Amino acid sequence: TGEQLTPPFSGIKILTTDATNDKSAPDRERARQALENFPLEDLKVMGVLFDGKTHYALIKTPAPNKPKHVRVGEFVGQNFGKITAITADGMTVLETVKDSNGAWVERETNILVPKEGGKK
Repeated sequence: TGEQLTPPFSGIKILTTDATNDKSAPDRERARQALENFPLEDLKVMGVLFDGKTHYALIKTPAPNKPKHVRVGEFVGQNFGKITAITADGMTVLETVKDSNGAWVERETNILVPKEGGKK
């Protein structure tokens, strides 16, 4: 009976994953880019430009901001979204978000250029 019991909610018993050791966690030390200040759903691809092998997407942001051009490898949206492809139809963004269990997972989103007449 001389045994010391650890209280059930003691910090000694609670194990957490250190974000610095989680290899799937996004790089929080990286300098954030301008289009990471907007939710991904607020960004619209207005057109695509091809300059040789480099593809650019023209992104419309909420007013009063001016449109901005981006290319593959740049970051957009508030969920660590990285542009992985730009085609004539639009761009593909790979976001890194936490799932319901707190694990970092990747989610792919396509943002398409609006078709003629404003229909998608």
